[in-house]
Amino acid sequence: MSRHETLHKGKIIEYFGDYRSMIGNLVVRDSATGGIAYIFCETIQTERGLEMAYGAGSSVLDKEIYYGLDENMVLTGFIPVEEAEEDLIRVYDEIHIKH
Repeated sequence: MSRHETLHKGKIIEYFGDYRSMIGNLVVRDSATGGIAYIFCETIQTERGLEMAYGAGSSVLDKEIYYGLDENMVLTGFIPVEEAEEDLIRVYDEIHIKH
């Protein structure tokens, strides 16, 4: 994770992509805040990632993911919660869980 990237966790509420503009929007309910995040993303790259994670034609609604955002709040990547490694979970917990 770069110094300008932030790590989040949430459930996918909606995804839609536009092949003309090549910009998609991933809508996620943030686990830490409960707020709704409208995340800009690259359509083709995001759709390929969702298909790899959940299968072609599968619903991505209510799937929980860890996701990174850059300084412009653009998606840098994501991973399904169930595939996350312990190091990623620990970093997220250190950032978002108050001790």
